[in-house]
This record gives sequence, C-alpha cells and structure tokens, in this order.
Amino acid sequence: MRRSLLLIAGLICLPVGAHALGVDDTKVNYPNTLSMTVAGAPVTLRATGAGLREKAFINVYTIASYVDAEAKFKGAAGLSEADVTKVLHLIMQRDVSGEKMAAATKEAFRKNTGSGYGPELAKLVAFLTAKEAKEGEHIKFTHTPGQGLRCERNGSRLDLGDAGFAAAFWKIYFGSKPADSDVKAALSRWL
Repeated sequence: MRRSLLLIAGLICLPVGAHALGVDDTKVNYPNTLSMTVAGAPVTLRATGAGLREKAFINVYTIASYVDAEAKFKGAAGLSEADVTKVLHLIMQRDVSGEKMAAATKEAFRKNTGSGYGPELAKLVAFLTAKEAKEGEHIKFTHTPGQGLRCERNGSRLDLGDAGFAAAFWKIYFGSKPADSDVKAALSRWL
C-alpha cells in the first residue's frame, strides 16, 4: 500500500512536458516536444509519432517525427508537402555502412518521387556515404520554411536549400510507398 501511494505521489509530481515517447522493443525515449529557433523566433514542435526500422528482424534505427505545433495540414501526405518546420530524428541501433544508408535512402526516395532532384539527391547520398553510421549515433533531418532540408550527423551538416526536395524526402516515411509501412503508421500516430 505504501509503495502504491509513493508511486502515485511521484506521478502527480511529474512536471508538465516530462513525458517521453518510448519506442517499442528498444530503450529509446524521445521527448514529446522540441524547441528551436527559426528565423530568430522560438518554435515549438510536437511529436507526430516514433517507431523502429527493422530489417530481417534486426533493429536498424529508431525514428521520431516532429512538426511545428501551430502547423495546419491533413494526414501524412499533408505533412510531407507542408512547408513548415519539421524534424525527423534517427538514433542508430546498430552500425550501418555509409553505402548501405545511402543506397536505402536513394531507393526509398526514387520509389516515392521518381527521378527528380538528381543534384540534391547526389549531394545527400555523398554525405551519407562519407561515414559509417555507428550504433547510438543521432542523425537529424530538419526542414525549415525558406531554408530547405538540413541533415546533421557527427558534428557535420549538409544544407539542401530546395523546399521541394525536403517535401520529397519526407515522402520516404510519409509517402504512398514508404520505406517501411509500419514505421509510417508509427510516425503518423498523432497526425
């Protein structure tokens, strides 16, 4: 009884926003919200969901999706096309060669967009190929209006200033032919 009361008291005392977004079958927890500055103004992003990318029953990476809390759009397709601040945050669950990361990204991109955006895709593929993705590494893809797509990993950064390319990139996860339909469902949970 005493233990139950202590547990209840502890839960009541949790600060607002302290909740974490857990990913099944992993120890990864993402925050429910992110705060960032865009064009000198504070922006709060809310989670749309989080999931686990698996390949042949092996955990590859976890991923969480965030979007500007003030954004208005409808469904997964609307999120892909929305020219609003949004983030995809991957945490690697195993080592993956840069070549494999790049090839998977390129394949998923082409399934959803065809052959457009060749120069931008080539830059992203080169950036991903340059280094092996190590277990525990964080890789973030951020789209901000007027700035396009930014990829950050291991202290390196790649900026691709085309908003259309950012929308096309989001289709890898939210398009009609996603890289993984279970991941799409998990990332779309709160749309």
